[in-house]
Amino acid sequence: MNQPLSPSSARDTSPVANNESTANPTSIAIYAAPTDAPATAEEPTRVIHFRHVAQGTTQSDLVDLCSPYGKVTHILLLKNNQALVQFADLACAMQFIQHCGADKSLRPNVRGATIHPSYSSHKELTKGGLEEGAKPNKKAATQDGEKEEGESKHGPNRIILVTVHNVNQYTVNADTIYQVFHPFGTIEKIVMFVKPVGLQALVQYQDAQEAAKARQSLSGLSLYNNNICSLSVQYSNLTELTVHQNSDKSRDYTKSGGFTQGLLESPALYQPTGGSSQQTNGQTGTHIQPLNMVPREPEKTVLLVSKFNHREMGIIALLNLFSCYGFVLRIKIFRVKPDHALIEFANHAMANAALTNLKGIELYGYKLSVNFSVHSHINSNTSTTQGSNDRSDEDFMRDFSKTVLNRFSAKSNQRYMCQPTATLHISNISPSVSEEELEKVLNEKGKAEKHRVYEHNEKRMALFKYPKVSDAAEVLCQVHDKVVGGKSIKVAFSTNRL
Repeated sequence: MNQPLSPSSARDTSPVANNESTANPTSIAIYAAPTDAPATAEEPTRVIHFRHVAQGTTQSDLVDLCSPYGKVTHILLLKNNQALVQFADLACAMQFIQHCGADKSLRPNVRGATIHPSYSSHKELTKGGLEEGAKPNKKAATQDGEKEEGESKHGPNRIILVTVHNVNQYTVNADTIYQVFHPFGTIEKIVMFVKPVGLQALVQYQDAQEAAKARQSLSGLSLYNNNICSLSVQYSNLTELTVHQNSDKSRDYTKSGGFTQGLLESPALYQPTGGSSQQTNGQTGTHIQPLNMVPREPEKTVLLVSKFNHREMGIIALLNLFSCYGFVLRIKIFRVKPDHALIEFANHAMANAALTNLKGIELYGYKLSVNFSVHSHINSNTSTTQGSNDRSDEDFMRDFSKTVLNRFSAKSNQRYMCQPTATLHISNISPSVSEEELEKVLNEKGKAEKHRVYEHNEKRMALFKYPKVSDAAEVLCQVHDKVVGGKSIKVAFSTNRL
């Protein structure tokens, strides 16, 4: 009979495991994988077993990955790059496995590693419980036992904390760190030190945007092949670094002498790759690949949208709203969590424009949450038959790549794109439609304060001004592409004033 995972079944005698306190239910228990039972099972359970988890993965990372499918109650980070996550409901766990575990192409990527989820042999976890209503701990212990800094309490910072794992015999100094991180912005200072978790460096950029770009691009990658010198990158809570003298462990690039010509010639900057162009480390003779020849991780095109009123907003309403910012390829709504959806765009710029403009917008009394998804694409062949039988598959999954429902083409430059406003621009109005008929349609979902119907280049158009941005957005979601007088009217946000 399967037993709940407990300290007695976790055969780990490390100080981290033995000193684990049960006083704080939000902390992560770190144990070796149990040897008295298989790690995975075919029978569905609430507990999901993850393999190939990247070094430096935190509780927050796994909560962000799993919470769209349902409430997460327990998390255990195990040694050997494994983890256990327990959902509150079996249906949520099944939905997660159905979407992320069955199809290899949909396996999520966390910190640069593709993780492999499956059902665990454990029916229940007794350690690693999350306190009711508690938010993920940004300073949660990782697989290596360190406490990594997350975002500072004031948000993203211009100083990042870099942890270099598995340094072994390789030389990593301030020049190495500079060469890795300077492509993402202007570095002012670097301070390095050694901690039990490994070699660490504080890197100070000129501004927080540069630090954020470096953090997103480099966390989870490695300087050398075989995961040697892998990087974990987090925000620091410090506001300014102090460099007493320039050395191989600290540099101040704001003063003369902080940067040396030898830095440009340093061969220490590498990452794993399967390419044929190689260089050799002079100390070890190991063949390694230059960093600038390693292909970057593909830019994200899939958004995770949540906290919307699913009773008022279905797939078409989401399309009408998000297509304001680019060509939407596919939309999938989760059956178990109908207020969560994945939206895939034709390219990263479009997805980023939608995220920037729509994150936090209020619709039907809810503030929309928009973030990049861990998924690289939405599989249009993914089965959506499990769940409620009173709605068709098209209510949960639609492919718009070959339809005329998008506003823009896949390669177009969104010329008239703007942030949500309280004014809507109406076009493609049939000559047979009277102003009163148009007014009735546009006021059906929300009462406009004023409007104006006019002609431009012999085409009828209109502007409708609503009391609030949310009112206009709700009308846009429901009325765009509606057939009025034999023609589908087009509704978009406008910066014009009435």
